[in-house]
Amino acid sequence: MNSDNQLLILVFVIFWATLFWLVSKSKNKKVVLFINGGANLVYTSYFVYGLIYQSDGGGSIMYWFYILLFNIVHWFILFAIASYLYIASSKNKNT
Repeated sequence: MNSDNQLLILVFVIFWATLFWLVSKSKNKKVVLFINGGANLVYTSYFVYGLIYQSDGGGSIMYWFYILLFNIVHWFILFAIASYLYIASSKNKNT
């Protein structure tokens, strides 16, 4: 396994750990999991298909980059929501 694959696995692990933490803290667990997990599976499947089957002429680096980019951007969104929920819940405990 090369370092590119290790980096993708690390990003996926961090993303799904954040998603499961967010699902555990949210009120509407099924909707949060379905929307975020489904979106992740759709764009990841599309780019992995391109990475495996349409990577002629150096196109694999583009698909690899987009998998990484989309997962990191999606993780930042999840992290911002999780941070907001954490701060809001800690303010409610103090009042």
